[in-house]
Amino acid sequence: GWAAVGVGTDELSYGDFYPLQVTEKTYIFLRKYFDEICIVVFNKDNKETNIEFVLPDWVSSKGLKAGFGNNFKLEGKKLTITLQPWSFEILTSFI
Repeated sequence: GWAAVGVGTDELSYGDFYPLQVTEKTYIFLRKYFDEICIVVFNKDNKETNIEFVLPDWVSSKGLKAGFGNNFKLEGKKLTITLQPWSFEILTSFI
């Protein structure tokens, strides 16, 4: 189940939904359930892609973890993650 990657089903199923980036090649959304957040990042391209987006001001980047182990970099509120073709990552943290 999702618990193996550090994600409970509550964060993915319930709570507030915030689309962060929607393009032809990327789809990023955030779910907030009480004090837990999960950010789902999709690479819909047929090549490895560096994806950049900005975290909302109210989201703490402390303790942010990648459930599937993809490398990501934080500079302030700007997050950059590299994803393989047609893949996704689930980042989790607490606010």
